[in-house]
Amino acid sequence: MAWFFIYIGGMISTLLGPWWTIVIVAIVAGFLFPSSARSAFWQGMIGVGLLWGMSTITIYLKNDGLLMDRVAPIFFLPDGWILIPVTVLIGALLGGLACTAGWNLRRSVWSPSSSTS
Repeated sequence: MAWFFIYIGGMISTLLGPWWTIVIVAIVAGFLFPSSARSAFWQGMIGVGLLWGMSTITIYLKNDGLLMDRVAPIFFLPDGWILIPVTVLIGALLGGLACTAGWNLRRSVWSPSSSTS
């Protein structure tokens, strides 16, 4: 469920703001959808990785790869299509870490074991 929230919220937030607003969405998802830290990490990875992957593929197909072919030499890559998995990997790690940070924030702010009886 969290990955879908991140995917839809990320689409909306990046349309209205800069690219890093997806980090805020992933932190909120990690905070709102409690689970384990491992699950939060994977949910964040899937949500952001899927969003950035679909966006990158769309950009690649719309201009026949011309933009990525021009950007690839800046990163010393032989071909532009290699930027697609690189972008997905960076986005997935970003989303996974942000969602885990939200989960840890929830545990630190609201923890049933910290209440005194």
